[in-house]
Amino acid sequence: VFNSERVVLIEEGIETYELGLYASSASLFATQLSGMIRDVYNELIKFQRIPYKEKKDLIVRFNQNCKPDSEKGMLLQIVNYQPNSVFIWYIIIGNKVLQYFLGVAYSTKENDIDTQPNRNMICHGKQTNYNTKEMNLKLILCMDIIAELAWRVKKMQEEYSEIVIDV
Repeated sequence: VFNSERVVLIEEGIETYELGLYASSASLFATQLSGMIRDVYNELIKFQRIPYKEKKDLIVRFNQNCKPDSEKGMLLQIVNYQPNSVFIWYIIIGNKVLQYFLGVAYSTKENDIDTQPNRNMICHGKQTNYNTKEMNLKLILCMDIIAELAWRVKKMQEEYSEIVIDV
């Protein structure tokens, strides 16, 4: 699912992280997190067309101020189209993971930047305390969640490809 060049960058980020160069690895992880979301979304729309109205409705439903083609909008669409997404993302996890992405990791506000990595604040140079092992681990966990979504989208794609319509 992921762009092969992106995979190389993430591997380099992991090597940098292992060397204890946390500022460099966190910067790389924060930027590649967005690319990972875009890669998963691009894979999803190959077999699941999402009407524009549905995209807008999701943004309204989750009270987000973003465009449907933003990473936040794409993430909402990816989560919404997961099999049993309501069960997995809303009941088991209690919506906390999605809210973390929307309200912290991708927030345009400086909320929680003392303790949480914020992709926007890191990439725009407003957050400067991300050079710690803890901040890196939080970004790695975010990337792991996107990797899980990528795996689920790939499984969905395989299932869709097995559907044969007999007319």
